[in-house]
Amino acid sequence: MPTGKISSKLIDKKDHFAITVLKKYREKYEITYESILFLEVSGKKFFRVLNKDFQISIPKKLLNGSVGVVSINLVDIYNKSLVAKRDKKLFVGDCMNICAFIPKKNNFWQRDFCF
Repeated sequence: MPTGKISSKLIDKKDHFAITVLKKYREKYEITYESILFLEVSGKKFFRVLNKDFQISIPKKLLNGSVGVVSINLVDIYNKSLVAKRDKKLFVGDCMNICAFIPKKNNFWQRDFCF
């Protein structure tokens, strides 16, 4: 069940489209720089993090041709600081908890997230 919809004008980049999340949507859905957005476009679901200028990139293969205004379903919003926390329990019953073993940073020194 979608949380809401974001509609915005597409910005055509070389290899992707971008949209700016307007202030009215940021206030309505409480979107901040710490937010990870779970979006749905043309039946495809994906995660995106906001850029410094509140833009989100959308792959060109998800949108057919150049569309002026696009409507994106906002499935859910996650918080980076809450997602980055690792579980303390190594085992749940007889099963191993994989999220407890994933390192905080990967080989490229970027944060990994366990969903």
